[in-house]
Amino acid sequence: MVVRAEHFSNPYALNRRQFIRLSSLFATSLGISSTLGSCQPSQLNAGIDQPVKTGYLPITDAAALLAAYDRGFYKAEGLATEQPKKFRSWDAIANAFMSREVNVVH
Repeated sequence: MVVRAEHFSNPYALNRRQFIRLSSLFATSLGISSTLGSCQPSQLNAGIDQPVKTGYLPITDAAALLAAYDRGFYKAEGLATEQPKKFRSWDAIANAFMSREVNVVH
């Protein structure tokens, strides 16, 4: 194996793999910091006092959420709840979630 002098001429030189790795770390940290920087403490705590508003489709999968409401599991954990609201389509439940009519969907 031959060791060339140019490998040791600049100790701060990066190869392509190191450059790409550092660039991706920088881009990720920039994205995370800009996302977290835009959140104000008032925005982060805005939903704490809101009641749990459950939206569901009348299928078997929703049974756990409905049973939790019926048996008072939410109240036992100190959560305020509203009566679960039934939706007839995925589109309707998605729109209700996006418009914040409900905040838990299944």
